[in-house]
Amino acid sequence: MNPNLTDPTGVQALLDQIRSSSAWQQLSASHPPSASEPTEHPPQLAKPEPPNSSVATLLSQLQSPPHSQSSKPTSSFPQRDAPSLSEKDLRFVDLDDAMPILLRLSREPSFIDEIKKIKQDQDALERQLWEERRNIHRKYEDKLKAAQTKANIIGVNVSKHESDMIVDAHKKEIRKFDTNRALSAWDSLVSQQQLKLQKLKVPTMHITTESPARELQQRVLQVLISIIGPSIK
Repeated sequence: MNPNLTDPTGVQALLDQIRSSSAWQQLSASHPPSASEPTEHPPQLAKPEPPNSSVATLLSQLQSPPHSQSSKPTSSFPQRDAPSLSEKDLRFVDLDDAMPILLRLSREPSFIDEIKKIKQDQDALERQLWEERRNIHRKYEDKLKAAQTKANIIGVNVSKHESDMIVDAHKKEIRKFDTNRALSAWDSLVSQQQLKLQKLKVPTMHITTESPARELQQRVLQVLISIIGPSIK
């Protein structure tokens, strides 16, 4: 009777019968099972190795929420208090802060000598410009006198046209002198004085053309001259 292949009991009986036969025994003796043939026990999956500890630590740090104070920026520079008057930029102090400095400077003989030189240079330039301007006046005065002398010789007066031409030429040359010569020389002198006074550490002094800054510098100089005035005459 053939075993029923759909019956598990019949299938197992058939396998037992085959294994107990002489043919199976001979086949098993001549062909031992190789390492490549499947065994009765299923292969075990290799256990996963634990991740590298440093990588795991890094991942845990990345995944962990940031500390409440870690987001605050820190500074490696020490905090300083507000600068004292001696640390302030002397170019931008006000008149009240300038007063004690001016009083201290006015007691230094070397400072007085430098102020004298500055004043002497200014006086020399003023005299030179005044003389140059005066020479222009004299030139046109001489032209007008020459025209009058010529008119007197022929028994007439200087014509209005000729006198107007002389007067207009005089005004034009004076205006040109004031703009191109006097103002340019004066601006140059002011810049030189600003630089010299800054080097002498006079408050508010620095090279500038801004009106508010120059007005403050003028006030400081007025106070300074009032303090040391008798010493520089």
